[in-house]
Amino acid sequence: MDSFELVCACANLRRASRAVSRVYEEHLAAVDLSSTQMTVLMVLGRMGPRPLSALAGILAMDRTSLYRALRPLEKRDLVRIRPTADDRAKEVLLTVTGERHLAKAMPHWEAAQEKFVEAFGRTEWKHVQRALARVVTVSTSGARHGSRSK
Repeated sequence: MDSFELVCACANLRRASRAVSRVYEEHLAAVDLSSTQMTVLMVLGRMGPRPLSALAGILAMDRTSLYRALRPLEKRDLVRIRPTADDRAKEVLLTVTGERHLAKAMPHWEAAQEKFVEAFGRTEWKHVQRALARVVTVSTSGARHGSRSK
């Protein structure tokens, strides 16, 4: 593998994301899910129904990309999109079929997670996990509007 170092934060994060995604995609192919789709199912399985805007925020996705990820899941009856109680927004929820598929997919995700964390190092992964959470916070606050925190 080429050890060329990229200076750009965006290029580095995207490069790392593509490399890590391949590990998960290989494992999740057995249950016909992408890593993004698996993440959506896991969030809904853990948190329950979420308004689309809240789910987009949790995943740091724009609503168009979220809809694109949800469409195939909805077609397979793994999730359902419905109006909220006050009819002002829409929410997404895991269906019974989705709950079953998530349970079937979890061992594949766990295998990918274990493979990556074991190879990377558990302690190092915890540090990176915290750093990535900060990356999301910084990127979704003032950084995208050109402001800097001091």
